[in-house]
Amino acid sequence: MKKQDILQSYEKLNKRITDLQENLNRLDFASLFMQYGGDRDIYTSLGYNLAPSFADFYARYRNQDIAKAIIDKLCNYTWRGDVSVYNVSEEDNEQNSLYKVWNELNKTLRLQKKLLQLDKLAMIGEYACLLLGFNDVKSNEDFKRPVNKNSKLLYVTPLSQANCTFNIFENDISNERYGQPLLYDVKIKNNQTEITLQVHYTRIIHVVYDALDDELRGVPFLLPIYHRLEDLDKIIGASAEMFWRGARPGYHVNISNEAYADDNEIANKLEQSLTKFEHNLRRFIATQYVDKIESLQQQIADPTNFADVQFQIISAITGIPKRVLFGSERGELASTQDKEAFNEVIWARRKAFAEPEILNKLMARLIKVGTIKQTDYTIEWQSVYDEDINQRTERALKLAQAINTFTANPYNEEFMPKETFMRIVLGFTDAQIEEITNDLQNINNVIFSKENDLENE
Repeated sequence: MKKQDILQSYEKLNKRITDLQENLNRLDFASLFMQYGGDRDIYTSLGYNLAPSFADFYARYRNQDIAKAIIDKLCNYTWRGDVSVYNVSEEDNEQNSLYKVWNELNKTLRLQKKLLQLDKLAMIGEYACLLLGFNDVKSNEDFKRPVNKNSKLLYVTPLSQANCTFNIFENDISNERYGQPLLYDVKIKNNQTEITLQVHYTRIIHVVYDALDDELRGVPFLLPIYHRLEDLDKIIGASAEMFWRGARPGYHVNISNEAYADDNEIANKLEQSLTKFEHNLRRFIATQYVDKIESLQQQIADPTNFADVQFQIISAITGIPKRVLFGSERGELASTQDKEAFNEVIWARRKAFAEPEILNKLMARLIKVGTIKQTDYTIEWQSVYDEDINQRTERALKLAQAINTFTANPYNEEFMPKETFMRIVLGFTDAQIEEITNDLQNINNVIFSKENDLENE
């Protein structure tokens, strides 16, 4: 074939490719008006997972840093510090009989750590279960029977919804447990083996985080923000790829037709040379039969604003201040306010969920089976406001200076009462103001009493 014929064939092929590309572009444009039968489904068009399963939520928690941070922040801070249980009728907390029993259980069974795991699993899925292992079990068949009275608790095992299912329910409409599970199917993994047991409900603590119309299944905590988490993956992943492509730009190489017309071996060598150059195997290019080499410019956009929108939505839904969740603090005042707001979230979570749905259910079960003697008890959490000694000292000095400065001028209280000053300026709650006022009153009473004693002497 003559060289001229080769050039003409090449031009015809190039024209056909151009025409085909143009037609494809027209089809893409037309398809915008033909999708979904004219009804646009925004979730489908954006590629969202419309029905995420427990496996999806669990994978999200395991693999995505932000999803893991959300669950860990809430649960870890909820169970941070000591959780103590006392007998109400005994005044001496250190010698309290229930206090000793609870501490022993916590020490031998690592109970608080297990309850933390249970809390996380309940947040990730629709529910979670705690398997109670008593000493009345001699074989796998014994798990099907109710717990014997006065049995000793040997172990506790948190179970996800994937490893604890139920399909046998109480059908007696006159029974107080009507509609509740009678038996659970529990998967126990032991090294490389996995066994499935049928377990009686008295050996299970069933925990649901956010129950709406179903007491057995709640709403996974990550569900309302699941699409936002997907968007973050898109933004962060696309940003990383964009910067990578910007660091490694492509090249436009205009190769003379003579290279293909004369010898295919020349064209192959050129391609190999360009490949080695691209992958840093060689820092030069043979330019024979190469008319021009141009670097393709990459457009790099700042993803900060796009990601920040997702961060704000996630913060609003979860109740975790953005600075607390992502660790960016821009000023002491803002940081302090965020920490205090987060402390309120944790305290409310303890009282609204962890205590009634986990601790009280566990205590009720242990009392019913006789592991713990029947008693009126109270639960005491370590304060969420506890700080290290340096922080407490510095904070106390600043507050004392502020109060002293205010009370030093007798005209200040005419303008603003001291309680109003502590509430608005210092940010104290009504409970804190009442406590401080009582403490100051007690101190004044002691001083007054000592002065009277000195006068009497």
